[in-house]
Amino acid sequence: KEFENKFSSSIRDLRTFEYECTSLILFLDSTAVKLANNPYLLLEGEAGIGKSHLLADVVSTRLDNEIGTIFILGQQLVTEESPWSQIFKLLQLNSTSQDFLSKLNLYGKESEKRIVIFIDAINEGKGNLFWTNFINSFIEEIKQYEWLGLVLSIRSTYKNLTLLPEQITVNSFIVYKHLGFQNVEYDAINMFFDNYEITRPVVPLLNPEFKNPLFLKIFCEGINNNGLKEIPKGLKGITSILEYY
Repeated sequence: KEFENKFSSSIRDLRTFEYECTSLILFLDSTAVKLANNPYLLLEGEAGIGKSHLLADVVSTRLDNEIGTIFILGQQLVTEESPWSQIFKLLQLNSTSQDFLSKLNLYGKESEKRIVIFIDAINEGKGNLFWTNFINSFIEEIKQYEWLGLVLSIRSTYKNLTLLPEQITVNSFIVYKHLGFQNVEYDAINMFFDNYEITRPVVPLLNPEFKNPLFLKIFCEGINNNGLKEIPKGLKGITSILEYY
């Protein structure tokens, strides 16, 4: 006890130091730091989980801050041509990938802000038919320019159909899974119910479907469209809502 009293301050400082070291290690191993050094992200998640909304929000914020950004929807890539050929047609550009990327890189260097190319839902359009053939060369070209980065999003169920597992590894993708409202379902339900003016449930809705933003939105709209202000008795999950509507 005398030892503890004598060195209690030092022990407390060592514990604080240990905590700060652990926090630093976790930070250095975080997705954000990894992307700062290797700006190639593959965002995956199930249908309706919020991938497109997340990318749209990030793109909107970047544009508001006048940061160079290219945003392409996978559903717009509807042929089996190379991605660059399709992208240039969409952007109405007569260019080569080398010329296009070098100009983007120069702009990024002058603005001292990384230019990021976002392609949402690469499994849509004809993506399942051409990305496997072109992904390696597509990324290899971008990696030649230090001021450029790439973000691709994909539905988890199509991940291994659109890209080969070894292609994800060889291209050093940082893979991040979007979990929607997982672990914050209760807060999300309250927010949605308040927005749709639906009485909050007395008993928390614990069904796993409520982690999905799209499901929660459809659930609330279904209640509203039936002229209701509260959940009908027994209507708690996807099975019961389909049976009800």
